[in-house]
Amino acid sequence: SMARLAPTDAALSDVAVVVRIAVTNVGADAAHDVPQLYLAFPHTAQQPALVLRGYRKTPLLHARDSYACTFELTRRDLSTWSGGWD
Repeated sequence: SMARLAPTDAALSDVAVVVRIAVTNVGADAAHDVPQLYLAFPHTAQQPALVLRGYRKTPLLHARDSYACTFELTRRDLSTWSGGWD
């Protein structure tokens, strides 16, 4: 079940989770990419199957170049609204 946040808990804007990924251009041509981070909530949260919680545009990546992307998710990003932040 989803944890309920009490007023005395950390602020909803506090970073709760950091996700780091590496994006590598495996093609022959230089290109940008836009990795996206989606969350799936439990069915009981009555949310869409996937919820976009972040995206980043990479710099121009040449063939075989990699770029480290970091997504910082706040407590609000990990919560749902049902008359209050759950």
